[in-house]
Amino acid sequence: MQIFSSLAVILALGQFTFGAMIVLDCTNFPESCNNDCYGIYGPPRLPSSLTWDQPSSSVERNRRRGSGCTMSNGLSACNANSGVSPYNNDGPTCDEYPYASTSQGGMAGATLRCMSRSDNSAEGGYLRGNLYRKPIANGGCGNVAPCSFTVAVDMNTIGNSPLCSGANSGTSPLNDGHEFKKLSGGGYAAAKRELSDKDIYAPFPDGNGTFPMHLRREFLMNDGTRIMLLTTDLDMVIPSGLMVATSGDAKVVIRELLGQEKSPALRPLVAASFVA
Repeated sequence: MQIFSSLAVILALGQFTFGAMIVLDCTNFPESCNNDCYGIYGPPRLPSSLTWDQPSSSVERNRRRGSGCTMSNGLSACNANSGVSPYNNDGPTCDEYPYASTSQGGMAGATLRCMSRSDNSAEGGYLRGNLYRKPIANGGCGNVAPCSFTVAVDMNTIGNSPLCSGANSGTSPLNDGHEFKKLSGGGYAAAKRELSDKDIYAPFPDGNGTFPMHLRREFLMNDGTRIMLLTTDLDMVIPSGLMVATSGDAKVVIRELLGQEKSPALRPLVAASFVA
């Protein structure tokens, strides 16, 4: 009983001081996960700590207009007939990061990606059901706003999200040609850092401006699975015992994985040594 009480105190303190964390299962929304990862790890360097503020439908619509997902004429930037070419060829709905359901939504420089309706709606439904409305006792927000949270991805589910996994890149993934953004003048362009932008870069970016794979943070969970925390903050404290929300029962962080114990894509490169 004493052990259980101590663990409960640790979990409560961790949840209170850190906020919530949601682990995304990218199986059913790989393109949405691509957009999340590029927004955080790519040159845009968008916020990784978000706040769900239970916005009204009108507030979410205004945020989508601010991000650029909704154009000035009221149509989606991914509209097949009059959307932003060539990105509108990828699907009829526009996904934005940061999410329109958070107070960070609608910000200038948000990353946009066109995709299928099923992919886009799947991530929105996942956040509502497994974070916003999930009881606090299970790691969620308990339908109480404001609720601060961070996002992680299940390492077993990002095989079809190369901007998260680094697959086929050999280095931190570049824009795959499907990420774009709204410019301050109202036009649209590829989502990459421009000389006129005032983007804040995290330390140690790769030569291509993305956050290095070996610096991405991975954690071991109580059920043996691994998650990658979507952040460029190397100093963010993730306490052991932190309870996180998932699509099933809540999981608990055991510890951070370092060096060669990380998953292969996230391991630091070790220079070979040669003996003459």
